[in-house]
Amino acid sequence: MVGKSLGTDLARCKMTLPLIHFLRTGPAADVRAVRAALESGRGADEAAAIRAAVVRNGSIEHAMDDARGRIRASVERLDEIEDGPAREILREIDGYVLARRR
Repeated sequence: MVGKSLGTDLARCKMTLPLIHFLRTGPAADVRAVRAALESGRGADEAAAIRAAVVRNGSIEHAMDDARGRIRASVERLDEIEDGPAREILREIDGYVLARRR
């Protein structure tokens, strides 16, 4: 989740990396509560509670670290592409992807 609202994704029943990470690594009681809230799909209160649990667990940071690692690996691979404008544009995209906001 980079530059997106976890609440919006939850409202649309989309599984995001932070949510998946939380469901795999969060405290058992919190995971049960979040699963129940996801299944109920009742609205903003549940989304806010889920978001809070995901943030507390460090799952947002985990997703950002994952994104940074993937971008670093991608940028390193750019040396395999012929030098030119396309390669330079791809190099510039890495900063945009991590910095973008809603």
